[in-house]
Amino acid sequence: MISIAVIEDEDIIRQDILEYLKRYMVENDYSYQVKDFSSAESFFFSQVNSYDIILMDINLPGLNGYEAAKQLREKNNSSVIVFVTSLAQYAIKGYEVNALDFMIKPITYYSFALKMRRVVNEIKRNIEETVVIKNKTQINIIKIKDIYYVEVSSHTVIYHTKLGNFFTTGTMKKIEEQLTDYHFVLCNQCYLVNLRYVSSVEGMIVQVGKDELSISRPKRKEFMYSLNEYIAGHLGK
Repeated sequence: MISIAVIEDEDIIRQDILEYLKRYMVENDYSYQVKDFSSAESFFFSQVNSYDIILMDINLPGLNGYEAAKQLREKNNSSVIVFVTSLAQYAIKGYEVNALDFMIKPITYYSFALKMRRVVNEIKRNIEETVVIKNKTQINIIKIKDIYYVEVSSHTVIYHTKLGNFFTTGTMKKIEEQLTDYHFVLCNQCYLVNLRYVSSVEGMIVQVGKDELSISRPKRKEFMYSLNEYIAGHLGK
């Protein structure tokens, strides 16, 4: 389900956007939920990290859309932001806060649908190639190919990546189900390894990136089989 926030202080325009959303989602058979706000302040009282798409006016009363987006990006780099504005020159500043696009008022359904096609494709691309890592204060989107390995201790999950370590909660079973199609294999109950970053195996130790991880005896045979299959399938690639 796609979660959407609409932030627009003009009632008529906000209602137009909501109607356009409903029409677009029905025509394309997408499941969605939407919440609308008349100010950035009221938006920040909601669960701001929970939205896939944020359609936001720039010229809002009080905190304007651009400043609101800057605050949002301090904690949330995953939501796709699309600015709604009467003046294109103001929308250009949106790229400084990683806005995907902008819509120029007055908005027609045809122009709205063109923008939404790009927005939804971006979300689908992110879902297919990334994992979303959430905790109480942050939400991060990490490319699966940038993950060295995942460590689980009790219910604490640590993603060891090219961008550093990211912490969340969960279980190894769920993470393994999510990543198994991307050549991730358990070397023991605590470590789920991305085989692309295995540089050596010596005895019961596997080198993954810069880290040395222990291979458990029960997992060694399966791990080595998967590693050999991976190497055979990627020679010369």
